[in-house]
Amino acid sequence: MKLFYNSIFSLVTLTMAMLLAQCSNNEIEPLPADQKQLTVSLVTTAPKESSTRAGEVGDYDNAENENAIRKVDVFFYQGETQVWYAEQTVYDVNSKKAVIAVPSSQEALFDRTQSYDVYIVVNGPSRAEMEGKSLADLKNVVLTPSNTGFDFSLTNRKSNPAQFVMDGMLAGKAVSLASPHIGTVDLARAASKIRIRILKGEKISQYIPTDGTSGATPLISVKNYNTRGALMKGRTAVPETYHSDADYTPADVFYMPSLKLPGISHPYPIYSYEKDWSTDRSKETYVMVRVPLKVPAGASEFTYYYYKVPVNFQKPEGPQNDVEKDFYRLKRNHLYDIEVFINKLGGTVDNPVELTGNYVIQDWTTQQVAVAIAQQHYLFVSPQTSKMQNVTTTVLSYASSKLPITISNIAASYTYTDAATGKVTTIPYNPANVTVYPDQPAMGQITVTSTIPTNNVPKDISFTVSNGITALNQVVKITQYPANYITDQQGIASNLRTGFTPGDGLNNKAMYIITANSPDGTSIIGFPPLDANGYTSTAAEVSNLVSPSFQLASQLGATQPSSFTSAQQQCANYWEETVVNGITVRYTDWRLPTDAEIALVDKMQNQTGSVVKSIMTGKYYWDSSNITNGGAHIMTGGSGGSSSSAYVRCVRDVKN
Repeated sequence: MKLFYNSIFSLVTLTMAMLLAQCSNNEIEPLPADQKQLTVSLVTTAPKESSTRAGEVGDYDNAENENAIRKVDVFFYQGETQVWYAEQTVYDVNSKKAVIAVPSSQEALFDRTQSYDVYIVVNGPSRAEMEGKSLADLKNVVLTPSNTGFDFSLTNRKSNPAQFVMDGMLAGKAVSLASPHIGTVDLARAASKIRIRILKGEKISQYIPTDGTSGATPLISVKNYNTRGALMKGRTAVPETYHSDADYTPADVFYMPSLKLPGISHPYPIYSYEKDWSTDRSKETYVMVRVPLKVPAGASEFTYYYYKVPVNFQKPEGPQNDVEKDFYRLKRNHLYDIEVFINKLGGTVDNPVELTGNYVIQDWTTQQVAVAIAQQHYLFVSPQTSKMQNVTTTVLSYASSKLPITISNIAASYTYTDAATGKVTTIPYNPANVTVYPDQPAMGQITVTSTIPTNNVPKDISFTVSNGITALNQVVKITQYPANYITDQQGIASNLRTGFTPGDGLNNKAMYIITANSPDGTSIIGFPPLDANGYTSTAAEVSNLVSPSFQLASQLGATQPSSFTSAQQQCANYWEETVVNGITVRYTDWRLPTDAEIALVDKMQNQTGSVVKSIMTGKYYWDSSNITNGGAHIMTGGSGGSSSSAYVRCVRDVKN
């Protein structure tokens, strides 16, 4: 869900914080240059185009430690079995990659013939606590102050935690030492983070001394937070604990000191492991605020007034559906920003006055907002971003504090790279051919219907959901895919060239990705096998295989016609680079395409209505089996080459 704070302060805070936040990691000594190795790119926070630093939005208060990568553990699993737990992994802060040393005794595991689920744990407990465990047992390793080195208690804490446990995974990876980069992992923290900003109103200002009187500092105490967490997402057997700070600690610093903005907050953020009190309200996590006031105005002594601040929006009647249960949880890797306004006298410690305000809950890594609540009103749609895979209808869930909801700004478009010019182009559908119907007057579902694209590229759909409160408007985005479709990544360099020379006839850096769910009747979906040299198998039966998703080299890899052997060697040695999440990634796992894969590209680029044409413009191309028509594959159109001296378009399997 999209976030809109219901105050000018909050909008300014978020905008400026995006420019100020940063992260810092400790660099570890690199492995020897001759060491066989694998690599994984690690992402702690999604990059923002407007930011020159990598911290989370508003994360001025503990950015360095919250994003620090000081220790990396990498596990290779098949099902529940821990096949290998890497003995030596170092982190390269410049490339943001974990580098895994592969000893000779383990090299046979990574010949691309087997697939693994790769799990990453950052800043985790000792090796002895994680080694040899089933996947379920690994997920259930208990995080405590003793094995993580930090305590979430504000009473005991004199500084911010130095690091945070994070995890992530890549599923079904066919890992090869010949193509050592496994992929990119978005890391998620095991903890959740709570930040509270307290504003005072005119009605209590008269009770706050302005002469610098000692003892006028508000204090806070956190109740029912969880001090024991599970190592990884998907825990099944780690019980929640309920710890409450016995003492009150000062909350006397500016919310964002560097911005000199008003309001008070605790100097250290509040952290907790995940919790769920949706079925037991007595276990709710909340913050007690103790405010010393001189009542009546001008009194010589302070009186303590107590306020209860829920860390999430709470409906008096409790959750009414599964979507609203998130109001009664603290979730892993989520930020809870709370803005409350005190404008009346509080209660006693046993009967505090409950405050509600503006709540914003967002994913700590992606920074995507899950819930936004302004002035006790809310609206959220789930999922806010989704896919329609070769279907015409999808159903979304929603919850709103007021009805009716309305749908507006329905739009659809498609984006592609023109193969003839290399230019990225976005074209709107007009009309959009999309209908969006909320179930009214009942509450709960939104039905979206759209015609399936016939131009071989995905359709991008967006619309706005509103309950009449503009600050809570939700923009929903859906990508609709046909059975077979074309997307792309932009290449930046290859081992053959870093750019194009005027007059060479080359202008397209798009690495087209063909996703095949429904090839013709003679083709079979499956990853083509490689031989001992890293070449696509030349077996006749392999010629009918079509990878479920394969990427073509861009024109940065274009060459003149050559022999079949040269084509095999070119693809085995080829690399091309692109940028993913701000990180330069080099793809090295290229191969010759099969006959069926070339045929699919030829069919799609010549299909009536297709917007991506002229992908492969030669007449003859080498396929892996070297058997079609007694030699190279013959295209429907095109020119150049021959059956014995053909063009080559290297491909790679896309498995992320």
